[in-house]
Amino acid sequence: MININSTTLIIIILIIGFIIIAFVNILRRKANNKLKEANKKLRESEHKYKLVVESSPNIMFVQKNGKILFANSKFIELSGYKKDELFQKSIFDLVSKKDREKTKQLSEMRMEGKNVPDSYEIETRNKDGVVKYFEIFMNNTIFNGENAIFGIGTDITSRKKNLETINTLSAAIEQSNASVVIFDVNGTIFYANEAFYTLTGYKLTEAIGMNVRKLNPENFRLSESDEFWKHISSGKKWVGEFRSRRKNGDLYWESAQVSPIHGLDGKINYFSAITRDITHDKSILNQLEKSKQELQEANLTKDRFFSIIAHDLKNPFNAILGYTELLLSEFDILNKEDQKEYIENINLSAQSTFNLLENILEWSRSQMGKIEFNPQQFDLSKLINDVILLCRSQAVAKNIRLISKVKYKTHVYADDYMVKTILRNLLTNAIKFTDKGEVIIETESSDSKVLISVIDSGIGIKDDMVDKLFSIGHNVKTAGTNNEKGTGLGLILCKEFVNKNGGDIWVNRMKNQGTIFNFTLPTKE
Repeated sequence: MININSTTLIIIILIIGFIIIAFVNILRRKANNKLKEANKKLRESEHKYKLVVESSPNIMFVQKNGKILFANSKFIELSGYKKDELFQKSIFDLVSKKDREKTKQLSEMRMEGKNVPDSYEIETRNKDGVVKYFEIFMNNTIFNGENAIFGIGTDITSRKKNLETINTLSAAIEQSNASVVIFDVNGTIFYANEAFYTLTGYKLTEAIGMNVRKLNPENFRLSESDEFWKHISSGKKWVGEFRSRRKNGDLYWESAQVSPIHGLDGKINYFSAITRDITHDKSILNQLEKSKQELQEANLTKDRFFSIIAHDLKNPFNAILGYTELLLSEFDILNKEDQKEYIENINLSAQSTFNLLENILEWSRSQMGKIEFNPQQFDLSKLINDVILLCRSQAVAKNIRLISKVKYKTHVYADDYMVKTILRNLLTNAIKFTDKGEVIIETESSDSKVLISVIDSGIGIKDDMVDKLFSIGHNVKTAGTNNEKGTGLGLILCKEFVNKNGGDIWVNRMKNQGTIFNFTLPTKE
């Protein structure tokens, strides 16, 4: 048995104590090092947290019963308040009146643990009264040891305004009287407004997926269609007018503006077409143009009348007055041959004046609509013989034979008074421009019409005169072989009467051999 004295025991105890103290100090240093490391990581974590929170584009806050416990820099910036001012206010003071009560109720219910939406939209007003819209995401949290609500808000003001603009534009497009169609690069329609249905007759359910080419199948030839698509596909706007076909087959005129729609990548994905029915406008323009032409023709007619009255009607009377004065003053000294010559000249002037007056009266009555149109079935051969009798004295005076080769009972359906006027003018003209020889009238019949030809062996017509004979706008006056005067009004009257009876009139020129005037008349009603 070993005996240990008290001194040795004390030394052993002291050694053990020192060992324990050293061990504890080692453990404490390790613990301190771990605590320092943990504190360092915590500070780094807090720094990262603050960096994320403070640099976030979203507002972040912690509130309890409206009292703001924390707000990041973005929140403070958008509120318009200084930090000290902000923390003295209730967070609900920043919410617009229309959303304030709703926001309070949702906050209270969340604090009570009730089931409420995690996100909603609110309207806010900052210190300066500027309105902002936020989408708020809420969650319960513990802040400084007490229950609170943590919120993140995303500014959706621009999106809201864009949406409002889109809704406004959409409403405007839907309510517009103009048809609006959006189609892709292949021509397939994917949007059309209500006016499109009104314009085309295609319901929107029918229009979606339909190709725009179906609306105007005949408006473009293939080359024009390719040119149109090439134009808009190059990014250019196309503006123009064309005819389209409604669902029921009716054709109408529309003006259109087709514009490309670019995607975010800059490529053309769609085209918008804004069209408007201009059929009525076109009709009015056509009527105005027609009225303009009629006014021009009326002015030409007026000028022609004034010219006839001022010159053409005056000249024959001058001849008549001159010869009658000579006869009166020199009758006793004139031999019979001179007297006969004067009387023949007076007769020619009188006949010319009479024909002219007849044409003027007929033309004026025609222009005023005073001549009644009474078509009926009659024998053309008999009427031609009557006209030949009327013109025989003029023909005999110039040694001209008038010959009818028209078969008996050549029936036409026309106004006999107008046909008689036509034939009288054509025969008179043929006699006037023929020195001697013959004037022949012949016909050629078919089932639906009769061709009447007045053929003379006269001096013919110059090339530059042919296209002007039947126009009121050209003053075509040529003296006859015996210097007979004319106005050109007779041929214009002939054209009007022929057209009125459903026929056509034209002239065939025979160089140095005469002229053939042709016109047609229907055989049946």
